[in-house]
Amino acid sequence: VDSSGKVAAWGGSRLPEGRSPAALEEVQRALKTWPTGRPPVSFRIPTEKFIHFGQSDMIGQISLAPLVSLAVLAVFGLIGYIGFRNIRRGEQRSIWVGMAKETAHQLGTPLSSLAGWLELMAGSRGKVPEERDAIVREMQKDMRRLNQIASRFSQIGSVPELPLTDVASVIAETIGYFSGRGPQFGRHVFEVDIGDLPRVPLNAELMGWAFENLFKNAMDAIGGKEGTIAVRARLRDPETVSITVSDNGRGIEADSLARVFQPGFSTRKRGWGLGLAFVKRIVEEYHGGRIQIAHSAAGRGTTFEIELPVRGEGTDSGEEPGSRGK
Repeated sequence: VDSSGKVAAWGGSRLPEGRSPAALEEVQRALKTWPTGRPPVSFRIPTEKFIHFGQSDMIGQISLAPLVSLAVLAVFGLIGYIGFRNIRRGEQRSIWVGMAKETAHQLGTPLSSLAGWLELMAGSRGKVPEERDAIVREMQKDMRRLNQIASRFSQIGSVPELPLTDVASVIAETIGYFSGRGPQFGRHVFEVDIGDLPRVPLNAELMGWAFENLFKNAMDAIGGKEGTIAVRARLRDPETVSITVSDNGRGIEADSLARVFQPGFSTRKRGWGLGLAFVKRIVEEYHGGRIQIAHSAAGRGTTFEIELPVRGEGTDSGEEPGSRGK
């Protein structure tokens, strides 16, 4: 019995077998007939239970499971790190190769033009001074272009100065560069619609480079056919200038929209995929702006939108938003 006198277990030849409620009642009745004060009787209780000292083999194996899991995670983590490092190295190699390719491409146009002018000068003996002066002026333009390219590349990786600049003049200068070279960049026309804009904190050389890449991207999308590149600039609100560049070219596939600004992504066979990556860095990192694809559909063209802040940190233009910078 337990401390309260309740029967906990029983055994013996004169007691019932089994553990049913009826047997328990019979045992309790027999207990009442026993005399009180009688000394306890010692006896053995047969048992089929096993008592284990220490852990079983299965418990030991289970205790090793966390260590095995950590080891497996560490292996997969190491494989992932090595794979990610190789991907990053591959991207860096692509960027360096692309930079070299872009540099050669940028320098190629003015250098080939200078070579042509030099050839003309070599055969210009006896020509009138006006013709020689015209050749010299064109060579000076190409020299300025070379200096501009060198200045652009020298500013990559540094913090550029952002004086208050008329963005309309930067757009017009870039369009003039392409318009003056005719068939070299394909058959296209520019449609320009620029509203009354304030001056914005702008590095003209870098932003001109960004516009060049957007225009070249539009020309590639048109693909040598007759097409239109529409450039529109408006003051969206007192703090933001919005510039859109639209074309009626082949457009961008839906599954490629999320990757167009990634270094190395290109839909052209000979492209290195750095043009739009440069544009994104120039607009967002150097000018604190934002660039996005406002619209694109396969076979119906693409529209890029640039948003530039009217006032940068620490600038004080001294003019009200909406006043045209001259």
